[in-house]
Amino acid sequence: MLTLSVLVRFCRESFFFLAFSGMRPSPSAQAVMVPRADYPSLKEPCKGLRRSQFSQSTLKGGRFSAVLMADESVQERHAPNSICFGCGPANEEGLKIRSFPIENGLKMTFETLDSHQAFPGMINGGIIGTLLDCHGNWTAAMAIMDERGEQHPPCTVTARYTVKLRRPTPHGVPLEITSQVESIEGDRAEISMTLTANGEVCAQGDGLFVAVKEGHPAWHRWH
Repeated sequence: MLTLSVLVRFCRESFFFLAFSGMRPSPSAQAVMVPRADYPSLKEPCKGLRRSQFSQSTLKGGRFSAVLMADESVQERHAPNSICFGCGPANEEGLKIRSFPIENGLKMTFETLDSHQAFPGMINGGIIGTLLDCHGNWTAAMAIMDERGEQHPPCTVTARYTVKLRRPTPHGVPLEITSQVESIEGDRAEISMTLTANGEVCAQGDGLFVAVKEGHPAWHRWH
């Protein structure tokens, strides 16, 4: 089976996304022309949000997300100087999570260290909470940015979040975290998060994240 995805710039305002799949020598091809954008929209299906500009078949097939996964994370693109312990690219002692857009949310993969263990073979609950919190925070920031039609996300802070630890989270395997925008209104967004390892749900969370205004202590923390 041959699978090939190509992103082709067409002009300043648009580009072609080409996906080829099939057995050699006669692959099938699909071309989608879309407006130029840095990321897929995070807005569907939340109340008051418009549908992503990409077709559902393209998004669900993971083809466009795969292109972005090899590029910058949202943290590296929008807050390269952040020193946040969980998501700051500039914090050499931090977790340095890297989140990437999916339909209606973000996705990340995290590799644990020995120092993240609560007891041999299992990850500390505080590390789990930090991963969910920071990932959810960035999901809200990107959603609010899209809603406002801006080019850069606002700095968001956590107003509330809860974590349910479903089972011990193992060390030594990739942790997959996905988030979804549940609702968005003005300067705040409700986000749900799920952490899986070895195909099993280990933790779930939900939170309310709010974009701060000038004068707040966190106003410049991403810049």
